[in-house]
Amino acid sequence: MKRTLRIMAVAALFCCSLPLAFAASKSNSSSGSDGEGKYTLSEVFEMIKNPDKSKKKNKTSVKETVKETSEALSKANEDIPPEEAYYLGRAVAGKVFGSYKRYKNTALDTYLNEICTALVINSKDPVLYNGYHVAVLDSNELNAFSTPGGHILITKGLVKCSNSEDSLAAVLAHEIAHIQLKHPLSAIKTSRNLEVLANAANTAMKGKESEAAFAKCVDSITDNFSSGYSQQNEFNADTTALRLLNDTGYDPKAMLDMLKLLDANTNENSTGFGKTHPSPKLRIANVQTGLQAYTSLVDSSSAARQKRYDAVMKKL
Repeated sequence: MKRTLRIMAVAALFCCSLPLAFAASKSNSSSGSDGEGKYTLSEVFEMIKNPDKSKKKNKTSVKETVKETSEALSKANEDIPPEEAYYLGRAVAGKVFGSYKRYKNTALDTYLNEICTALVINSKDPVLYNGYHVAVLDSNELNAFSTPGGHILITKGLVKCSNSEDSLAAVLAHEIAHIQLKHPLSAIKTSRNLEVLANAANTAMKGKESEAAFAKCVDSITDNFSSGYSQQNEFNADTTALRLLNDTGYDPKAMLDMLKLLDANTNENSTGFGKTHPSPKLRIANVQTGLQAYTSLVDSSSAARQKRYDAVMKKL
């Protein structure tokens, strides 16, 4: 019992201590151009560093958009309300922290959360009930997880497998895509324990203890979580990730580069991605088709992104 409570406490700390991704107005264009209401990658990082100086003429403020989007959340996803999705996701994160230690590197945590913010700020779902959160697991395994509540967990091994900020962004974009496509929620909805899960979440939100119900909740979600999504869901997440990358200002081709790195570092006996995802070769073929809709360009900020990436990676 003490161990379970400790795991839940770590999950709660993780969920509350990391910076929240914020929202901004978004463009309907998928061209990646800096149209009215759209934030460029450099602007996003500047807003994170200097939030008080982030307002620009003809652009809805971050604070206003967060408020508007948050109010709209109550009308969406009536089957599993955002609050329940968050608490269910936090339970899953707690289960993962029971198997992996958290890698303590403040600079890396901040960097990954900044990239995450950049990716979601112009997306269709920039705001969740308690925001998007990224944390690193102290494991050399190549893997990443996403929960219904917006928690993204990436292993140190997968971080080290990347070779640029854009390739790291591709990993995060894939996990964000799962969340925005509601793949974790779809997995929960297929569970026979859906009613128990929702009741457990409601109990948690009221601050009452219901460890037995929560244990059943965690086990049920994690069984679906650890076995991986369907091949089609993974393909859809990759396709959506290409759009997220492009709309943010990252090179969509980075997804292809990252999959090639994974292909070179995994085999059919590998744990992590090798167990929970389709083979990199299958995903590469799907991404190559999706990339036909985008133009891969090396923009003027790519050197700055690489410098930023190299500075963080030196401290791993």
